[in-house]
Amino acid sequence: MVSDFIPSPMTQVAIEAALKAGAILRAGYGTQYEISFKPGVQNYVTEYDYASERCLIEYIKKYYPSH
Repeated sequence: MVSDFIPSPMTQVAIEAALKAGAILRAGYGTQYEISFKPGVQNYVTEYDYASERCLIEYIKKYYPSH
């Protein structure tokens, strides 16, 4: 079945950013990494989490600097 969905430019940027960030997280899966904690209950993060977050922010700001 062929989809007629055509994402808006903003949605397309969000999809691309998510795919790039996901690739960073997949690269870290099954590797050795250091776990740190953010405020909150059971809020564990790794360097891959921080890298994927940076990727998302930088990619979105590249197209939408005021966001």
